[in-house]
Amino acid sequence: MNKWKWGAIATIAVGLISIPLLQQGQESTVSNREKQVFKDQTVIGKQKDNLNQRINNNNEEGSDLPGWLEAKLKNYEEKLPDLLERTRGTVLYVPADKNNPFDFDKWTVEYSSKNTKQQSGSSSIINLEMFAKTGEIINYRYHQNAFAPNKTNETVPDEKAIEVATDFIQMNYGKDAEYFTKPQIFGRSYDGTLGNVKIVGFYRLIHGIPYDLLFTTVKVNHEGRIVSVWASPLHQEDVPKLPDPESAMTEQQARVRWGHLQNVELVYFDFSTFNSIISEEKRKIGTELIYQPTYFGTIDAISGERIGISIDEQEPQLVTFAGKGTMPLLKTKEDVANTIQKLFGEKLTAQQLNDIEQRGTSMDWFVDIEGSSYFFEIENGSIVYMNAQRSETESTENPTFITEEEAYQSMIQFLEKISSEKELLLRNVSTPDDKLIPDWVDKSKIKEIGYSSYTFEFMNTFQGIPVQGKPIRIHVDAATGQISTAQLNGLSIDKKKLPSVKPAITKEEAKKRILDNQVLQLAYYWEQYDTQRAPEPRIFWGLAPTSESSYLDANTGKWISITLN
Repeated sequence: MNKWKWGAIATIAVGLISIPLLQQGQESTVSNREKQVFKDQTVIGKQKDNLNQRINNNNEEGSDLPGWLEAKLKNYEEKLPDLLERTRGTVLYVPADKNNPFDFDKWTVEYSSKNTKQQSGSSSIINLEMFAKTGEIINYRYHQNAFAPNKTNETVPDEKAIEVATDFIQMNYGKDAEYFTKPQIFGRSYDGTLGNVKIVGFYRLIHGIPYDLLFTTVKVNHEGRIVSVWASPLHQEDVPKLPDPESAMTEQQARVRWGHLQNVELVYFDFSTFNSIISEEKRKIGTELIYQPTYFGTIDAISGERIGISIDEQEPQLVTFAGKGTMPLLKTKEDVANTIQKLFGEKLTAQQLNDIEQRGTSMDWFVDIEGSSYFFEIENGSIVYMNAQRSETESTENPTFITEEEAYQSMIQFLEKISSEKELLLRNVSTPDDKLIPDWVDKSKIKEIGYSSYTFEFMNTFQGIPVQGKPIRIHVDAATGQISTAQLNGLSIDKKKLPSVKPAITKEEAKKRILDNQVLQLAYYWEQYDTQRAPEPRIFWGLAPTSESSYLDANTGKWISITLN
């Protein structure tokens, strides 16, 4: 199993877009107003000392906002209708956690409903946090009881969500709003009280280049109201440390390097994976044979070094099985109890059997028994995802890990019990967290390693071609060797419905077309781990994200475009 060792590889998820919100940034994106605020520490420093003394010695809440900050807060209250409709309550100064270098001084403000006679189901509390150095809103959120449950599937149109979010950016940052990328729909989520929420994102521009760690997300609900904001503040002292964009390779040079790293492969891709986020028309697309790029990482814009992981980083391994396993059908409590005993060796008592619950629209199963809990997500009676948390799997301060070979054998034994497949393609093996710590991290300063596991990722195959979109992912607890979670969608594929393998274009032509279709973007990134960060930031070239994804159909040679709904 040694060939599966990866080592510490930093994976960068770039969620950027290259066009500024209003206009391209100037030489420096730290405005004169910000510089003045950063320099003017005397009043804030005295205020901080007084408040710390009151908080620490008298156990009182600090609530005396500096005059300039009070003026900003009143401006927010006038321009945000939901604040105007509520009463300002507790105001508290919160100093940065000295043990966390990424923390910062902030002010928190709580707002409650003016109408105290409202029913509890519709009452609301809003919490707002401001960056102490600039007064910018860095956190804004409703409590869960903010609105009555939304029973409709209504969503706010993208245009409206972007308009509301852009107005917030301009209000919060003023003239500095020009130093942000254009708004992008990051995705959507659903909450029973907030309804369907569109997430709009903006990245901060430094020297006209997006900074991957400086971004603001605004969540807009079905009524067009802002229900949450999260923003990472700009620290002026970091700006001079960022690499000079003039030292970066040109886009043409980057594309040459990118082409050397890139390859393509044939895969079956299940487009039903996107059903919850694409238009109804596109949901008619089933599983298609496509050419897929294998490299999704980034490249260092100065050295040309690859950063991240490609699909072909590890050589795929075809694993054979006896094929005599059976996927349990969970239709009754007895089925669930028998499956727990079969997979985990735990026999339930009559009372524990009676306590098994079935919840949700898909009628998933929940089991809580004396320190252990099991969850089974069901689709047509079959398990598509399961989670097992047992008392013996709880991590200790200094756990002794099993070997990778032992984890591999535990995983194989598990799949033999539930899979009738005789072959599966092992594409990726990840080792426990402590083995993935970057070399620059001082391990003595890490308080907790966290939960550790070995992860084995498989794909089903047909005619020797991987089937994507329905993964098989098994997590083995590194301390106990027990299966902790398993995603099993890939074990329930109807291979009779998969298209034939008759590519209309060659692999070489597909690579050229995919490379021509990819847009690269220059951005900053500063790697972090726990409460530490790398000695220096990096500037890199990576794929510029878009709300539209394109896939090259191998059998027709045409593009399949998927746009977020």
